[in-house]
Amino acid sequence: MALHKDESDRNLRNPPDYFARRTQYRLLLGVFLLMAALVWLMNALNLDDIGLSENDADQNRAPQSFTDRENQLRQFGQLHLDDLLPEQQMTIQLRKELWGNILDDLEGAGALEFLALLDDLTVGNPVKDTLKEQWHSLFEAMDEKYRQFHSNTLLGATTEPSPFNPTQRAALLKATANLQQWWTEQVRKTFANPFDQSGEATGEIAGEIQQLIDALAVSRIEDNKSFRRSGELAWYRMYQQIKHMRNEYGNLDRLSFGATSFAQLYRQREFQRGRLLTVKGNVRQAYKVSSVANPFEIDEFYVLTIRVRDDDSPVIVYCLEAPSSFPNVPNKDPNGDTLLLNQNDEIKLTGYFFKIWAYSTPEGTYTAPLIVADTFKWIADTGKSPEESQTSTILDDFPTWLVFTIAGIVAIGVCGYVFTTSRRQSLATLAQRNLVPTDDKLEIAADQVIPSATATLKELENDDSISGNVDLNTLLANDEEESDD
Repeated sequence: MALHKDESDRNLRNPPDYFARRTQYRLLLGVFLLMAALVWLMNALNLDDIGLSENDADQNRAPQSFTDRENQLRQFGQLHLDDLLPEQQMTIQLRKELWGNILDDLEGAGALEFLALLDDLTVGNPVKDTLKEQWHSLFEAMDEKYRQFHSNTLLGATTEPSPFNPTQRAALLKATANLQQWWTEQVRKTFANPFDQSGEATGEIAGEIQQLIDALAVSRIEDNKSFRRSGELAWYRMYQQIKHMRNEYGNLDRLSFGATSFAQLYRQREFQRGRLLTVKGNVRQAYKVSSVANPFEIDEFYVLTIRVRDDDSPVIVYCLEAPSSFPNVPNKDPNGDTLLLNQNDEIKLTGYFFKIWAYSTPEGTYTAPLIVADTFKWIADTGKSPEESQTSTILDDFPTWLVFTIAGIVAIGVCGYVFTTSRRQSLATLAQRNLVPTDDKLEIAADQVIPSATATLKELENDDSISGNVDLNTLLANDEEESDD
């Protein structure tokens, strides 16, 4: 009987010896090649574009819950009126218009002094004495402005013929009555003598007025222009807000809406205005400018030009402070000098988007998004190429323990898979060759059982009919004749 090898036996090989050095080196090399491919993929892809940057990853995780206070800080100058009833919306709009008229009558310095007073009352700081001498006359002018506004609003709601329908007229009359009650019972009592006022109730009234002025200030910002007096209130209030956030929360990145780009700021200016955003890129130049006199103790600004991602269009940032490791920055006021930095110097900051700012250069007038921030993180160029610098930045975003953990998981997974697969194949092969126990019970006919070679030789040895030297061919020939008979 001719013996035919099974096709599976022909293809199956002995399992590798995992204790052999050659096999271990192969597995180690495979793991390193896999990790190298992963690093290359991370280097080739722009993580910001696929939503895996540091801030975007925070957004892709489970949505965070923010308190009302945090939501107010994250988006400067937003009143969030959508959830209010129409009557409440009209009441808040009337209050906002009232303070617009009051601030229009105040001189620039007087309006800023009033903002500083509001901020001190809101956060509970001791009120400065700079307004004590003139506050009485100042508040009388504010109170008179309220009476004029109230009379004009009431006259507009009752004049015939009226531009309002009956429903609108009734809502306006009720909002006017609420405005009168609010001013008389809360505002007037709080600000008649604010230097002796303290307590939670005073802070709440001051904070409520501050929100109204913030919303009014944001609405007056003008794009595609240089600095204007109309944007002064929002400018200084944003810096106040950022200072408070830094003192209260430390790191502003958690409150940020995420990383942004030049295109997002330039094309969505109304939507992005006042939002707390993160900017990451390469800082190209820096200089300092002096601030005008103000009651907020701001003497100068660090002005930075940043290239975000691969966009050649700049984003301008005005910061209050610079890191201690940052080079000395010249003051641009006397002769226009600037500090030119290496194109690979990296920068990261979180601040409010202010406006699209128009600035002049020897080549002409240009516009760029303007960010308001308190400070920034700066990483000096190490002399590497841009590609190497980008790879280092990506790897630096991952903690060392996380890199080793990922490598260990990948190594264990690869080795475990190869070991399990090879072990299953080897056990199957040995089972087919009857070298390992098996639970399968095969039904084989008795006449189909082929005796082993050892049993056949034993039987020939015990056969008494065979004596002397026997030729195996003759013996086989005799067996064939007997079978033919």
